[in-house]
Amino acid sequence: FADWGLVIQVDRAEVYASLKTVAWLTWSLALLVVLLGGSVVWNWWEQQRRRIHEALATATLKYKTLVESAHEGVWVLDLEGKTRYANSELCRMLGCPREALEGLSAESLFASSVSHERGALLAAMAAGEPHDCDLALKTKGGERWTHLSSAAIRTSRGARTATMILVTDISERIRHEQEREELLQRLSEKQGVLEDLLDQLAGAREEERRSIARELHDEIVPWLVGVEMNLTSAESKVPRLRMSPAANTVLRMREHLASAQRGCRDIIHRLRAEEAEHLGLEAALLRYADKYLATPVHWDIHMAGAEVSQEIAEAAFTIGREALRNASRHARCAYLWVSLKAEDAE
Repeated sequence: FADWGLVIQVDRAEVYASLKTVAWLTWSLALLVVLLGGSVVWNWWEQQRRRIHEALATATLKYKTLVESAHEGVWVLDLEGKTRYANSELCRMLGCPREALEGLSAESLFASSVSHERGALLAAMAAGEPHDCDLALKTKGGERWTHLSSAAIRTSRGARTATMILVTDISERIRHEQEREELLQRLSEKQGVLEDLLDQLAGAREEERRSIARELHDEIVPWLVGVEMNLTSAESKVPRLRMSPAANTVLRMREHLASAQRGCRDIIHRLRAEEAEHLGLEAALLRYADKYLATPVHWDIHMAGAEVSQEIAEAAFTIGREALRNASRHARCAYLWVSLKAEDAE
């Protein structure tokens, strides 16, 4: 300060002491600021940690409540395949307390009824792949059929930490399916018995038809032929009968006898299906159409190499004969078109 004519004399020791005091105060203030800032940061972090912990505890409680109240079993296995957690529904299914299930391996709880499904599930669990299957689990009283749906539990980085299996009780469904199979089996047996009875009935009816046809052929037709022969003999012995008024009556009698003979022969052919047995189905139908139908028939036949049993041939001949007869008699058609073919049936 020499320019203003002021000269201050300063002791160096005092200056150093003052600087030291200022430095100490500066560092103290800086430390105080750091401590205050750290305290604020620590309180903020503690609040965040406490909030996250509470949120995690709330989410865990909701998850446990949801899992415990689920109508399906929830089964969590560690990487070694041992039980880490089982919810109440799974414990109810297996009839075991949770403490008894913890630490048990999954393979020890799988029943041996479906070994290939068990192997496929274990392989999928080891590979961390999802899998669905029906498998019986061992229970306190035996076995219970369940549907298992497994999926891997992974971290955010994709590392597998456990396997969760949803267990659905399907014992009622399996029981209903077994009952249905038993009913179907019984129905099949009853159907077989019914088919046997129908075959016996059809055989009895066919035998009765043959018996009636045989009686007509052996008794009624010869009797009608005999009546016609006696009438012819009577005409030859009484020449004047042809010139008498009774000639028209005799002529009508002869016509009635001829019509009765044709009707009997037609009935015999409709009652007997033996032609199909001796001639074959195709030849029997052709013969019947040529002999008894006045309507022309065009045939479209595809029977080459077909093996037709006797029962089917007789039934088909009877059906075809009735169809041809009804079409010719009642449809008043000028032309008939018939298709006949055989197809293999599984």
